[in-house]
Amino acid sequence: MNKFKTKEVIGVDGSAHCVNVANKLKKKLKKQKVKFYKCSNLELSKFFKTKKFDIVLSNGVIHHTSNFKKSLDELIKITKKNGKILIYIYGAGGLFWYARKQMRKIFKLIPKNFTINCLENLGMPSDRFIFVDNWYVPIEKHTTKKEFEKILKRSNLKSFKRILTSKIGTDLDVAVKKYKGDGKLIWGNGELRYLLIK
Repeated sequence: MNKFKTKEVIGVDGSAHCVNVANKLKKKLKKQKVKFYKCSNLELSKFFKTKKFDIVLSNGVIHHTSNFKKSLDELIKITKKNGKILIYIYGAGGLFWYARKQMRKIFKLIPKNFTINCLENLGMPSDRFIFVDNWYVPIEKHTTKKEFEKILKRSNLKSFKRILTSKIGTDLDVAVKKYKGDGKLIWGNGELRYLLIK
């Protein structure tokens, strides 16, 4: 944060537990002005009535809310004119996202504690979000690039641009690009990361 010379950094989460954990960890940030609040992503403009932010980061959030479009609108409302929004959502299409949806259907039939015990007995980390959180998350929306850009065009933004990653080998975008035609068959639209300018 020092690198960007920020005056203030604010974090928001819908879970009181996550906010408490973040507040404990913020002591390590020393002189930084960092605050964490419990707030629904669907009510950001109510919570921050008088605040507008230069940069808003939403990393894997709006696809887990009950109203995808309203959640996006709330991010836009709390951003200053000419401000930036960095957003990440799940893509759609391909065997990867299809299999993930099917896994969630199956795991709804299996008690969560049983799954955690099985992972621990196998020597696998049960606290990894990639397993338990992905299998048991109550809401998960998948959106194609075309669908998302259609929504963005109607959102009164100055501009938006997809950000393709290339340095992190685990990102789906890397796999889609590397395996060309087969990549889209397997991973569909990959992961959708965008820079929005209000």
